[in-house]
Amino acid sequence: MKILNRNSLLLVPLVFIVAGLWIGGCAASPDSSATVSEPDAVAPDPGEPVSVGDLVTVHYTVSLEDGTLVGTTRAEDLSDPGRRRSDLFSFPESPLPEDFVVGNSGLFDGFDRSLVGMRVGERREIRIPPNAGFGDIDPDGREVFSRIQRMPRRVRMPADYYQSRFHAPPQPGEQVRLVPHFSHRVESVEDGQVELEAVVENGAVFEDDLGTTRITVGEREIWRELTPRIGARIDINGRNGRITAVEGDAMTVDFNHPLAGRFLVLDLEVLDRIDAKTVDASSIDWHTDPDAAQEKAFLEDLPQVVVLHREGCSWCDKLFDETMVDPRVERFHDQFVWASVDTGEDPDLKARFRQDGTPNIIVLDPAGNEILRNNGYLDAPSLNRMLRTARSKIKAKG
Repeated sequence: MKILNRNSLLLVPLVFIVAGLWIGGCAASPDSSATVSEPDAVAPDPGEPVSVGDLVTVHYTVSLEDGTLVGTTRAEDLSDPGRRRSDLFSFPESPLPEDFVVGNSGLFDGFDRSLVGMRVGERREIRIPPNAGFGDIDPDGREVFSRIQRMPRRVRMPADYYQSRFHAPPQPGEQVRLVPHFSHRVESVEDGQVELEAVVENGAVFEDDLGTTRITVGEREIWRELTPRIGARIDINGRNGRITAVEGDAMTVDFNHPLAGRFLVLDLEVLDRIDAKTVDASSIDWHTDPDAAQEKAFLEDLPQVVVLHREGCSWCDKLFDETMVDPRVERFHDQFVWASVDTGEDPDLKARFRQDGTPNIIVLDPAGNEILRNNGYLDAPSLNRMLRTARSKIKAKG
């Protein structure tokens, strides 16, 4: 359940490109001393202490000092009716333990530092100060932007850029999405340039998590006017912030993390540990023949992971180049049979696996029955969760 990230929070990933200028203001954080409670009793065979580079499986709960739940991997915390949940973050319906490479968890500094020295079976509660959590409040972290965007009705771009962005050559009449809410239609392709025109009605109104956007179509320009929802998360030029105020044609966006300046309480338990050397030596053995992979899975009584891909698919490349070599995925290298199937233009393979786009990730039980499926790219934490869920489903089936 990855909901916390010091540098970017994955909430409402919408793009509203606007021009901005600086404003200031906000208070400094409280003092940064930390306290650590006595750990619970350690398991009988805890092994070596956790070190940087180890891969650990943990349960954790992050809360504010008043007990408000910010994030957790524990079902009992989510089911506690007396536990208030922060409305700034989302929570999974079925939480599971999570894997992290110590020193590179992607959560916050105090999380990794708290893990170092712990042993398998140990549980402890740590008070995390802002400088080890999500930082102090930056007085310059608030900026003012126009809530009205002007853009040309017709746009031009190089044909090779069009093809790299949309993974297909431009064809007159084809519609693509350049901006949120409406499409652009290819009008012409000449001399290596593509001309597109916006396809949207004057006065069209769109509702989403940001608020209400009204479109005004002129002869040569289009105006997009956002009436924002206070508190909405917004991405502007790669930065994620929260809309805090609206005045006239301007809106104020606070780019400080929602937990900046806050003390946190971390309840942390180490369930498993794989030392750094073993992590570095683990890798997935891929099978390219789906029939051979199915036979191996049946004979060895192992579930299968089948990845359907094709040449020229950038998300497929990203899946293999980043997700599949991540230690949080490679830790399952000997717990599944792994099949990499290039379906290309083969209709029989596509029909066999009921392929719907690329990449497709399918988990099968040893007999070849589908357990879970994902259409599209997954990052390492998401695939890790998918594999854990699949194992639990297979175990429940007996």
